[in-house]
Amino acid sequence: MYHAGIAALEGKNYKSLASIFYTKLGFSDYDNKDPFFALRVANAADELVDVFKRIPDHERNYTPISEYLYKLIQPELDDMLFLGKGYEELFDEFEILFALVVADLNKQDDRYVWGPLGRFGWKNRRHGTSPFEKLRKEAARSKNNWGPIKAGMFGGRYERFEEVAEQYKNEILANLRWF
Repeated sequence: MYHAGIAALEGKNYKSLASIFYTKLGFSDYDNKDPFFALRVANAADELVDVFKRIPDHERNYTPISEYLYKLIQPELDDMLFLGKGYEELFDEFEILFALVVADLNKQDDRYVWGPLGRFGWKNRRHGTSPFEKLRKEAARSKNNWGPIKAGMFGGRYERFEEVAEQYKNEILANLRWF
């Protein structure tokens, strides 16, 4: 999912990104009942956080899965897409959109507004360089003409994106106790 999502963002192909997040999956007797790919991935990752904290050099990471994936896929994506210094920004953008899509899907299903926390979570405390706030400002400049909204993410409505982003900021990011 990360490979395809970051590649879609690099190409500004938000329809592909939306199709990754919103792919409907079938149900079975032994798995959870979340119908969307993004929800299944997020819930599975949430269950693995403690496992990833056991990987050498990840024991003290705030977001061990995110840090592991950041290092693991960077060489492959850089070889394919020549991302260079832009890789970190695309990685953060992908994780923010992933988190907010999951939070939005949870909200639409009347569940707690939660989305997986990535590297952007600990970066949010930096004044002036928060990837989360940078993405929100980009969305606010274009509103309903913003790429993810035009691709149908967040119900195709900027207001819905902004509502879930504000709620995620206030209920998830503002309550992190890492510092």
